[in-house]
Amino acid sequence: MYKLQELKEQSDYLSNLIRSCEYYDLTEKQSMELINKGLSTQISRSTYYNYKKRLYQDEKFQSLRKSVYNSKLLKCLMLYFDERSEPDGFNIDKPISEQFPDRQNIFETTKEQNEQILKVNKKIRSNFCLPEEDIKSSNSNLTRVNQLPKNYTLREEYIRCGKEKTYKCKSCRHGPYYYAYWREKLPEQNKSILRKKYLGTIDPRL
Repeated sequence: MYKLQELKEQSDYLSNLIRSCEYYDLTEKQSMELINKGLSTQISRSTYYNYKKRLYQDEKFQSLRKSVYNSKLLKCLMLYFDERSEPDGFNIDKPISEQFPDRQNIFETTKEQNEQILKVNKKIRSNFCLPEEDIKSSNSNLTRVNQLPKNYTLREEYIRCGKEKTYKCKSCRHGPYYYAYWREKLPEQNKSILRKKYLGTIDPRL
């Protein structure tokens, strides 16, 4: 009984070790070298491929082979989510990192990938996100709007500057500028007056 348990543990360890070799994208030669160094007994090339074949025997991997999405990263991701046991990741990965310090786990981002991610994020922020000054202005607009009475009306206006008196301003009219208009009752005078409040250059409805 003890012998069977020991064989099962060795078999599970071998499966997890081969899985990790896939995660680190090791070649057959590198994987065999690592496995035979870590196990008490040497395994043959056919044994290595039999274990590796078992990892990919599920139908989803067969379907993936004919797909345009057939990539090493996707296969490893599917392997990762397909793990039926929780292997001791540190003890499995440690011999790989010690023997092949230059190899990187396929899930880890490289320096070039990080630089590319930063470039994409910068482009997204510049194209789709408001600058920090505009965000502050937008928050200020929101505060102003929250202080307004319920019966206000929002108007978008363009104005002419006073520079036209000295020379023609090519940018006129300037704007849009956003204003709130509402009528306020004066009980003591039994009438209402029109009020106006400047809200800024960003549409407070956004």
